[in-house]
Amino acid sequence: MLFTLKSSGITSMKDLEGQKVGVKLGGNEELTYRAMVNKAGVKAKSISEMPVKFDLSPLLTGQVKAWPGYVINEVIAAQEQGQEVNVIYPSDYGINFYADTLFTTEKMIQKDPETVKSFVQATMKGWDYAINHPDVAAQVTVQYGDQLDIGHETKMMNASIPLLEADKGPLGTMEESEWRTLQDSLIDVGFLKKKQDLTAAFTNEFIQP
Repeated sequence: MLFTLKSSGITSMKDLEGQKVGVKLGGNEELTYRAMVNKAGVKAKSISEMPVKFDLSPLLTGQVKAWPGYVINEVIAAQEQGQEVNVIYPSDYGINFYADTLFTTEKMIQKDPETVKSFVQATMKGWDYAINHPDVAAQVTVQYGDQLDIGHETKMMNASIPLLEADKGPLGTMEESEWRTLQDSLIDVGFLKKKQDLTAAFTNEFIQP
């Protein structure tokens, strides 16, 4: 996701041509940004890129016009500093990458599938409770984290809820089409050389009770 200050008038990827954009190199944010540029048909060379990290100052002071990040984090941080923002969603360009996922090894699945299932089930149970009790979830987060603000954590939890719901099936269900989109994007931007067997990359086997 990218977002801009409302005062900039920038609301789409096309608007970024001729502008300077903050880019977090080497991670999911960079992949998402480059995939959005590619899908939007934007001329990459027309955008000036500035490597950034976590401090929002370059955006707030006008050094860059767009900032990468998450709607549950950086957007909230900017709003808490009194800024109105425009959010440019990857989904508007057909990009829906999975962010936080659970993973294990084939060896672990073969050796102790019940432990794997129990872990997945417990995780989904926890998320289901958090979705239905966001205020309590925020309180628990603050309880086990250092120097966290309850107001900020509550906003983060509420912003997370729409992103957690599966399009098909129960909470936690993944779709091969979404993995295919991710794979194609990885290849398009040069992060992956060739296609892989997607059926070996994920499973919904342990989602169902």
